[in-house]
Amino acid sequence: MNFQGMMPTDIDMVIEIGNSTLIVGELKYGNAEVPIGQRLVIERICTNWAKEGRHALGIIAHHQEKGDVLVKDAKVTMYWDTERSKWVKPERDYTVKSIIDAYILKFPAKSTFKGKGGAK
Repeated sequence: MNFQGMMPTDIDMVIEIGNSTLIVGELKYGNAEVPIGQRLVIERICTNWAKEGRHALGIIAHHQEKGDVLVKDAKVTMYWDTERSKWVKPERDYTVKSIIDAYILKFPAKSTFKGKGGAK
């Protein structure tokens, strides 16, 4: 499907914690590049989420699996830093799980869920 030169995209991973923390990620096989459209979608989702005073982390990770992929073990190659509004290459090796764990330690999720039936 093509709409005025734009194509649909997908995102491989979304984790929302207590309406206070959002983690959005894309996984690629081998050395595959992430299309600019996918990066922009992740940036914009994270940036808009953070405007509400909440925390958001965008992740780009790569794996070498040909079959089922263990997302937690994929190597993080870039992450979206909402505080600096830019993509950052990690200074150390992170897996998807280890960067999420580190992020949640830095910004503990505070649930804003109220009562039965939904968030307010």
